[in-house]
Formats: sequence, C-alpha cells, structure tokens
Amino acid sequence: MASNNPPPPGTAVGIAAYGVHVPWYRIRIEEISRAWSTDAPGITEKSVAGRQEDEVSMAIEASLHAIGNAGVPGDSIGALYFAATESPLEGKNASTLVSEFLGLAPGALKGDVTGSARAGTLALLAARDAILAGRCVRALVVASENRRGAPGTELEAASGAGAAALLLSREAPMATIEASAAYTTEFTDSLHIQGYEVPYDPRFSLTYGYQKHLQGAIEAVIGQRRSPEGERRSGEAGNGTKTVDHVVLQSPDGRQLQAIAKKYGWSEAQMKAGWTVDRLGHLGAAHVPLGLCAVLEQAAPGQRILAASYGEGSDALLLQTTPAVTHRMKTGLKPCLEQKKHLTYLEYAKRRGLLPRL
Repeated sequence: MASNNPPPPGTAVGIAAYGVHVPWYRIRIEEISRAWSTDAPGITEKSVAGRQEDEVSMAIEASLHAIGNAGVPGDSIGALYFAATESPLEGKNASTLVSEFLGLAPGALKGDVTGSARAGTLALLAARDAILAGRCVRALVVASENRRGAPGTELEAASGAGAAALLLSREAPMATIEASAAYTTEFTDSLHIQGYEVPYDPRFSLTYGYQKHLQGAIEAVIGQRRSPEGERRSGEAGNGTKTVDHVVLQSPDGRQLQAIAKKYGWSEAQMKAGWTVDRLGHLGAAHVPLGLCAVLEQAAPGQRILAASYGEGSDALLLQTTPAVTHRMKTGLKPCLEQKKHLTYLEYAKRRGLLPRL
C-alpha cells in the first residue's frame, strides 16, 4: 500500500494507477450503415452503454478500479475531477456523487470539467497543478462519456461509451508528465444553445478546427515552435515528433487519425497501442485518458508518450514511463475489449429508447 507521506518537493507528478470501464455491448458500424446508410471511417464497431449505465455509473466503476489497483483508501485522495463533454446532471456536480462512493473526505477538492471533448485533458492538467501547488498528495481524474447522436447521423455511428480514471501522484508514478501545451482560438464548432443547434460546416470544423488546433498543440509541446499565445517551449522534450514511442490522439474517426499520423511520419507501431477508436468509437472527454491506459498497459520503462486532445482547442502532453510501468494493473483494459456482446440495430435502438413502447 502506498504511503500517505508526501514525497520530496520537485518530484515529477505522474500517473500512479488507472482504471477503466467499457460497456459490455457493441454494435458493428455495418449494422448502423444498413439501417441509415451512414458511415464512420476507420471504425469497425463502437461501445454501447447498457440500460442502467450512464456517465456517473461508469465513472464510479472506473474509479473503483483505479484506487483498487493503487491499493490506497479513498480518503487518502485529496482531489477528484470529473470530466465529460456535457454534464450528465443538471444543477449538480457529478464529482461530489462519485466521491461519495469512493469515500473521499468532505474537505477534498471536487470539481466537474465539462463543455468540451477535451475536458479529460483539462481535468488531468488541473489535477497535476493541484499536486504541484501542494493542495493534495493524490488526485483522481475520471473522464466518462456516453456519447449519442441523432439516428442516421455520423455522430451516432462514431460515438462510443466508456470511462477512464487516472490516479495522479508523485509516489512511484508509472509515467511522469514532462511537458504540456495548449492551442486554442475562438471559432464556431458544433454548438447547442438552450436546445437550439447552431448551424456549422463540418469541413470547416475538421480543417480549421481539428487539424489546426491539434497540430498547434503538438508542435508547441515538442518544441518545434512557440505557439502564438507564448506557450513555454519544451526543448527537453525532444527535437521532433518522431522521437516519441507511443501516440494517443483524440479523433472523431479513424480517417482523421491516419491523416495526422501521415503528416508527422508516425509508424503503425507508434500509433497501435493508443488506437482504440476502431474498436470503441470516439469517446469524447474519455478518449485520451482511456488511450493513455491502453498505452500504459503495454509500455516499457523509459518510453515517451505524446497525447493530444481536441474540443474547440487542443491540449498536448508528453509523458515518460518509469520502471513502475512494469507493475501491471490487476484490472485493466484488455478484458474490457475482449468481453463483449454485439447488438443488432433493433436491439441497440431499444436500449437507446429510440423505439416507443406500444
């Protein structure tokens, strides 16, 4: 069991343990295509939440796995950040509800990070900063998503469900956070205002939005150039994108991932471990945290991981694995990927409540 004594100042903050939850159900994209003639390039199947699963319940499951893998009591965690693209609870913090199940103390810092698909990395950076500031010794970040989409849309075909919890600490981390950068500008992406969907051009969202912002954050964190906002150069991080061993990128589908990988010359070996979109779909705020779990499950000591999220802006992080990465989690991602039940579109539509009962 980990100690409650804080480590020496200056020790790098990193991921000490993780936990995941992926619903048992899947639907093949060809099932959706047969019903609506829609497609999700680069995605074979996606995860589907069960009738009794939502963002909060999946967050609790992933968090319980994380603290169980770490072997620490819930009341030793000084901060909990819950992340989701949209808040699952109107007028209530999901972080408070999750913390009750985990046994966090009333004085622990608890907060929700929502409003963007990059909420997972925003929460991760906030947790790191809380530890660096001395606010807590351990912080838990849990990102959970049950993304939906109107029937027949590309969003329906591409969006999956799942949760990932990352326990951050200076105590024997599996991977330390070595550098981070952000690239954000104001532009109109997919937007809902009080139930009204603001019209937008998906092509503009992909070119100006996804590609420009993701590349801006990536290039800032690897030190190839300074971002327009004056982000700190991270020269110690390496001289280029090819110096990383694993890459975890947020992507609405597999096609966009391939385009970014081609631009930077990343090989299949660099992309493979963190590439989950083909089997689970786009997991929104949980996409990068879950991808990090997938990489840590396979990484070796001394390897460098580049992770970048996107949601009306981008965060990029560089992590370095330590010898502790060889201590595999008791409950990890691999069983979640292997244990599954495929649904027909009719079964899927019933579980989503798309078909009224007669």
